[in-house]
Amino acid sequence: MAALAREELALHKLHTAEHYVSKAGLRETTDQIMEAISGVKAAVDNMTLRVDRIVENQAKLRTTRS
Repeated sequence: MAALAREELALHKLHTAEHYVSKAGLRETTDQIMEAISGVKAAVDNMTLRVDRIVENQAKLRTTRS
């Protein structure tokens, strides 16, 4: 009976280790994802500024030509 309980517990521990993540592992993965999202946000913000400058320059060219 005890041997069966040990075997079932070992199988359960293996299943848990294979299918679930620890809080620390989840936190680390979440931090990495948030860093990546911040990088994408910075790139989008930079691109927005560049597009704004292009549009402003085109507007200036139109007003000087008129």
